[in-house]
Amino acid sequence: DLSDYNSLTANFNLAAGYDAASTAVPEPAAILLFGFGCLTVLSCMRRER
Repeated sequence: DLSDYNSLTANFNLAAGYDAASTAVPEPAAILLFGFGCLTVLSCMRRER
């Protein structure tokens, strides 16, 4: 039945949709983590000298 195929396609497209609100990463937190990582690497390199 073709109507079953259309409803299956509609349900698949709805489930595979992209929701930007659920995957958003706060930018200040990402920059802060990157900064702490850089400081950690630099301090480890400095201790080896």
